[in-house]
Amino acid sequence: MNKVSGSCDYSGYWSSDLNSCSLNNTFSVGIFKWLSKKTGHGLKKSKALFRVKEYASNPSLVHKTAIKICQEMANRIFPKTKLMWVE
Repeated sequence: MNKVSGSCDYSGYWSSDLNSCSLNNTFSVGIFKWLSKKTGHGLKKSKALFRVKEYASNPSLVHKTAIKICQEMANRIFPKTKLMWVE
């Protein structure tokens, strides 16, 4: 996604190589908006507006869903709930 003030993006990372994460059953990413800093120089992340969650065995589906939600938000279509389980 483009880093432009007001645009939507997502943040979250999963790696099956990390031993500490292998005990987790679920994985999620937060969807946020880019905001201008008070100084006027650069951007910062807003608090997570929505969260997409799925079992850790399928993280690519979480990322694809997050991208779809960001594209919909650009067209002013917003999810109905703050937490979405991918199906």
